[in-house]
Amino acid sequence: MSSAVIWGAVLIFFARLTDVSLGTMRMIFIIQGRKYTAAIVGFVEVSIFLLAIAKAISGLDHWISVLAYSGGFAAGTLLGISIENRLALGWSHVRIISQKSGLITAALREQGYGATVVDGHGLKGPIELVLTDVHRRQTEHVMRLVESVDNAAFVTIHDSRHIFRGTLLPNKKK
Repeated sequence: MSSAVIWGAVLIFFARLTDVSLGTMRMIFIIQGRKYTAAIVGFVEVSIFLLAIAKAISGLDHWISVLAYSGGFAAGTLLGISIENRLALGWSHVRIISQKSGLITAALREQGYGATVVDGHGLKGPIELVLTDVHRRQTEHVMRLVESVDNAAFVTIHDSRHIFRGTLLPNKKK
């Protein structure tokens, strides 16, 4: 196998790694309603994809090109998800059901988070739900805070597309 074939495969792999990672980010931007950012990322993504597919098709007679194309796609998927998790763009809506909702609410408010308490009725009787909306990158901090008060609390976390007004950002640095 010639060095040109090997370097072609390396190019294909890294092109796919890049364009698939960008595709993952583009989808996140679309979901969050960031249409202009998504369009720019999409432009770069498809440009790289066209280069990768052209190189891959021209090298189909070499198994290493197919392997590089497929491997770049798989690696790009993993990398895109990793980047998105690290950036943690957007908002999370956190719903907490606990027998210690008063203590959880106090702990959240002490850390500067907004917290709303809603009366409800569960399987075993009256309950209180604690609701808060935070930047996604703050979700782990909120979970640690909840678990420090009640490690048996029932917690659900949902992505929120838009947040308007309210107490959203902690007053203290983490």
